[in-house]
Amino acid sequence: MNQNFKQVKLKYLALINPPKSEVKIKENIPVSFVPMENIKSIGEVDLSIVRPIEEVWDGYTYFKDKDIIMAKVTPCFENGNIAIVDNLENGVGFGTTELHIIRAHTNVKTEFLFYFIQSDEFKTAAVSSMYGVGGLKRIPTEFLLNSKVPLPDKETQRRIISFLNEKSDSIHSLIKKKQKLIDLLEEKRQAIITEAVTKGLNPTVKMKDSGVEWIGEIPEHWRLTKMKYIGDAITGLTYSPNDVCDEYGTVVLRSTNIQKGNISLHDNVYVNMNIPGKLFTKVNDILICSRNGSRNLIGKNALILEKHTGLSFGAFTTVFRSEYNSFVYYVLNSGFFAAQLGTYLTSTINQLTIGNLNNMEIVMPPLKEQKKITQYLQQETSNLNHLIERIEEQIQKLKEYRQSLIYEVVTGKIDVRDLEVVQ
Repeated sequence: MNQNFKQVKLKYLALINPPKSEVKIKENIPVSFVPMENIKSIGEVDLSIVRPIEEVWDGYTYFKDKDIIMAKVTPCFENGNIAIVDNLENGVGFGTTELHIIRAHTNVKTEFLFYFIQSDEFKTAAVSSMYGVGGLKRIPTEFLLNSKVPLPDKETQRRIISFLNEKSDSIHSLIKKKQKLIDLLEEKRQAIITEAVTKGLNPTVKMKDSGVEWIGEIPEHWRLTKMKYIGDAITGLTYSPNDVCDEYGTVVLRSTNIQKGNISLHDNVYVNMNIPGKLFTKVNDILICSRNGSRNLIGKNALILEKHTGLSFGAFTTVFRSEYNSFVYYVLNSGFFAAQLGTYLTSTINQLTIGNLNNMEIVMPPLKEQKKITQYLQQETSNLNHLIERIEEQIQKLKEYRQSLIYEVVTGKIDVRDLEVVQ
């Protein structure tokens, strides 16, 4: 650490989790409401939700303009759910209970603390301090209070903030451009899938009206049916905190284990309890996120491979089990499925029920044609997936560079005192 920086505990630099008793309640006053999914990325917050203060007073976390809000639970903390909030409705906000609030004192600049808690040094220590099991690990308040901050003088803080703002803006701009390219490739992938699972591969085949608006015409020899007639939808396992154990138990798959159409086992919950046989995964099962606080995650799914069999799955997920799943998997990743899903979700309901899934329409070609379509889509989507993965790797390297830069600057290893400050 730079010898001109002092080591000061965070509790002497900021108020941690200020009490809401400082708010003077006014009847019917509107305030901003921020669920975790509205903390979009580092520094970006969606403040579009406004609620009467009476609705959010109990059971939520209070903050005000200029406060730092930071996710305290895994994996949201590691994912960078952190921001300085401003322009809140009436200057006041409430959010998920899974937030820590940091309010800088006058002896430190808020933006300097904002960058410090993004540094690798702080993040590594914070993750090590987490308590709890599985996906319920949290950063304790005590850790924040006693975290040591390398504190320079106010002028150096100002120069550090200016330098990192400029560098971060450039990096964010590059990341957004690359993310836009990913979005376009994903749209192309979905369009290819939708065309194949609703129209087939033969452009000259005779068509007929499906009778369903969002499907349109389908090949004359295909049949329109419902999901419940081609397989079984199974609600996941319900378990209590007392059932959760260490890694020697049975893995219970959750929505966080569904990543980019595949099963990821990097954030697991284990249980020790009696589990019915049908609640263990089998080859070619489709695991679907059926309930989540974020509407955008409802319907995301993954095909179960041999290496992921024998696991269980939680109550906020559903398994669809069918002999036709190699084809059905692509249907569930088509615009056709997304259109139907949208009719069941509202601003207050983020759930795909068993009943809704069972009654969803699906177009079924003959089995031989299903296999040809599946082979075609495996090849086409594989090529696009490789392109997307390469761009995601580039984005990850940019994020790692930013993290490294923040650490070097906030600890004084890179001296910015002689650099020109943008006013």
